[in-house]
Amino acid sequence: MSDARILSIDALDLAFAPRPWPFADAEAERIADHWRARVAKQPRLYNGRVLLLGRHALGDGPHGTTLSGEYFETDFAAFLAWRDFRFPDPTVANAFSMAALVGADGAFLLGEMAAHTANAGATYFPAGTPDPNDVFDGKVDLTASALRELQEETGIAADEVVFAPAGPSFTPRPASLV
Repeated sequence: MSDARILSIDALDLAFAPRPWPFADAEAERIADHWRARVAKQPRLYNGRVLLLGRHALGDGPHGTTLSGEYFETDFAAFLAWRDFRFPDPTVANAFSMAALVGADGAFLLGEMAAHTANAGATYFPAGTPDPNDVFDGKVDLTASALRELQEETGIAADEVVFAPAGPSFTPRPASLV
């Protein structure tokens, strides 16, 4: 995406607000065709449920710069088509967290995505699009999402990491292996 950027954010206020996705409804046939083609090449792809960020804004909040927004649920096939079609709905974002772990030697832990995944061969921090398991009391918890993905992708459990304290302004809180 040409407008990708890194922002400094002090707080998150991310609600889960179920709603239909007009892109998925309007492009249902094209999405189904795309999914069939992807599965023909990678038969182990799974059409699970994911959360995408709809309405969102940056603003001043009681804890500084706050990203607020509303996630909605869709299936992975629609998400993958949206991504592969080069993000035709600009009102939606794939907002997710990554587990940036630093080992005792100071090196970061990265992983290579398995051949059966949509991002086969890509190397990056353990991460993934939030899913319904990341919703608690109507809020999307991106820390819980990162920890879930870390467990799924590496086998490292939440109780095996220690979070670095955040500074006076938001600093990504890298976790270290215990």
